[in-house]
Parts: sequence; structure tokens; C-alpha cells
Amino acid sequence: MQYTNGDQETVNIAPFGTKYVRRNSIGGNSEGVGRSVKLTTTGPAGSLKTAGVVISNDGGYMSGIRFYDTPNTVQPNLYATDFRVKNNSSHLLLKNTSTNTLTAQPHFRPMESDGATVNLPAVTLAAGEIKELDLQPLRSAAVSRSDLNSVSVQIENSGAVGSLVGALYSTNQTTGVFYDVPLRDSGVIRNVTGAYPVRLDGDYKTNVSITNVGSEAAQFGAAIRYDGDQYTLEVHTLNVGQTATFDIKKLREEQIPDQDGNVLPVNLTTAQFAWSMIRTPGTARLIGRSEVVSRSQGISSSYSCPAGCPSSGPYRDAPGFSLFVDGSSSVAVNETWVDGFGNITSHPTMIPGIATDNTGIGTALMVTNGTMRADGIDVGCERGRERRRSKLKAEVERRLGERRVGGDRRDDVAALDSALRLGALAADEY
Repeated sequence: MQYTNGDQETVNIAPFGTKYVRRNSIGGNSEGVGRSVKLTTTGPAGSLKTAGVVISNDGGYMSGIRFYDTPNTVQPNLYATDFRVKNNSSHLLLKNTSTNTLTAQPHFRPMESDGATVNLPAVTLAAGEIKELDLQPLRSAAVSRSDLNSVSVQIENSGAVGSLVGALYSTNQTTGVFYDVPLRDSGVIRNVTGAYPVRLDGDYKTNVSITNVGSEAAQFGAAIRYDGDQYTLEVHTLNVGQTATFDIKKLREEQIPDQDGNVLPVNLTTAQFAWSMIRTPGTARLIGRSEVVSRSQGISSSYSCPAGCPSSGPYRDAPGFSLFVDGSSSVAVNETWVDGFGNITSHPTMIPGIATDNTGIGTALMVTNGTMRADGIDVGCERGRERRRSKLKAEVERRLGERRVGGDRRDDVAALDSALRLGALAADEY
């Protein structure tokens, strides 16, 4: 373990063992100074799990310590979603983990509108340097702009991949509730999914936010799962930088229906919010997190872990239906997505370029998302028409043959007339 001031410490941990390491503030400094620790392990990859916490001497401040696996990051920037600004004292610390100087610039975007982004001045970090950024310009802007109550965060980094790490915190000045917001890179494609706990008993609330941190528009599907049932949200489309938010308690208390008209049980207290990017190229990137808060208990918990890989699909399905000549039928068309745990989510779908094999029998058209209209033109099916064509052709040839070998002129005329009538029918069939 290597600390900012140059101290080093070696810790031996037995198999399946746990060690607690405690560090006190240097010189009894009560003002708060940014510090860091670097862990280097000698065991197999994945054998060490770490967690940390920072607590002030008076107990009035507490935050988590997030450890970054910098060799496995995929791009240099950092992102966060649902960072509270208004009526909150907030802190943003950045550290340069590389041996080269870099420049970092923070951007704060309103979560629920397309309002102007607040851009702070770029800061320069020397190799190994830690800086706390001045967020007063952001707080000042939030005084006159309600769309800045909560924001998404992007920190552009001029350095190499994995060269910048950070910590982001805020404390509500009225309730004293502390909020720890993860700063992370956009991650690999398998991370564009999540499954978070939901708690709604007492004054507990659960809010979920999902932000597009990529370079192209993206779609995602989501469901709230509970007691073997689920509440399926409509598919959402997020343009670059946009955020979707979900107040789970509001959905329950106001009995807001889901895409299928279902509502959450009024006595629902625990559930799981699961989401996944769908219908989108693998180059897009979304991040998400859930925040569970109880003001009476002074508790705020953040959950942002991915849930395996994104859901597989779509598997499209339309039920069988009857169609009459000159009639029409409306058919529901759904697409199904399956996550890595076998959970199924279905959404109404559009099928681009839908068509029938034989427009002489019927036509099909997508009229709305999830609804196909089929119009009946004529009787039969493609295979039946082919069989009738073959039989008619054979009969025409047989009767024309009778005409060629007939003896009586009246029989000759009758055979020709019959063949011409069947020939007309055959031509019409073609």
C-alpha cells in the first residue's frame, strides 16, 4: 500500500481472510485534505476485494473510498449521473495517476432538460497531483436555474487512458444527508446494463438515472421486478448527453401504468430495477445508477454495478390471425429480450420493410409501433395457387389434345371451347 505522503505498508491476508487498515489525519488537520492510496497485489487476479470509508473526527462527514482498476479502463474521460447541486455543499477531487502532466475540464449538464451546460475552467494536474476543484460557479448558476438541481457530469481528460481518477460528494445543507456519487469511465459494451435494489418502506425512496455518455443516440429497456411479476417501462431513446430518471416511489404512489397498463402494488416495499441497452450499435455507451435514500435515518446508498452482459434479442413474434377477402386485421407485434439470468422483457416493435410473399392474396403495413395492419386481397395461399395453376395447365393441354384427335366436328368445337375457357382461367391465375 502506497500513500500520498510516501508512506508504504505491507499487509498479508490469509485465504478468505479480511484485514482492516486504519489511517488518521496527518497532524490532526481538521480542514480536510485530498489523499490517495495505491494497492498492489501479488496474488491471482481478482483475488482481492477492497472497500474503504473516510470519517471525520466529529462524525459529521462520511464518504466511501472507490478503488479504480486503471489498467482495465477503456477511455480517459470520467462520467457521473445524478449529482445533486442545489442546497448541497459539494466536493470534486481529481488525481493524475500517470507520470505525465494532464489537463482536465469538468462539464455539468441538466438531467431533465436541454438547458445550457455549465463548463468549468480546465485545470492542470502534474504527475501524481491531487486537486479539489472549485464548484462555486456551478452552485451559483443553480441558484437561478431549477434545471441544475441535479446534473450529469463529464470530465474531459487530455491524458492517457486510466490516467485520471476522482471522487464526487455532496451533503444536503438542510437534512445533512450525504451523497456519494461514483465517477467512472464509460466502460466496455458488457457494462451497458444494470440491476439495482429498490426500497420503498417508510420514508425510503429509490431514484434511478441512466445517462448517454457515448457519441451516438442509444435506446434501453427497463423493468421493475418483484414477487415473480414485473412492471415494464417503455423503451427510452437518449441522445448524446441526455438522462432518463425514474422515481420508483412516485410510480407506486400515483399508480402510473406501465407500457402494458399494469401498475405497481400499493404495498410494494422491495424490488429490483433492471435495465439494458437494446436496438443500438455496440459503439454506444450508457451509464446508470440507483440511489436509495432515507432522510429520517440519514442514509444514502448508491448502486451502479452492471448485471452481466446486455440482453440478447430481439426475438420478434406475431400471433396467428384470420383474414377475409376485402377485410383488414390489426395484429400486435412484440419483440422479446432475454438477459443473462433468463429474465424476459417484451416491448411493442416496429418491423422495417415488412411485406407479404404474395401481394395478390394480402398486404401488410406497420401503422404504429407494435401494430401491424393486414389487408385481404384474394382467397388462397401461395402453395394452393401453384397447385391450381399446374392442374389447370394440365387440363388445358388434355382438352386441346382431344380437339386434335376428335372425329365429329361438334365434339371438336366443344373441346376447343372448353379448352379456351380453362385457358382464360389459367391466365387469370397467373
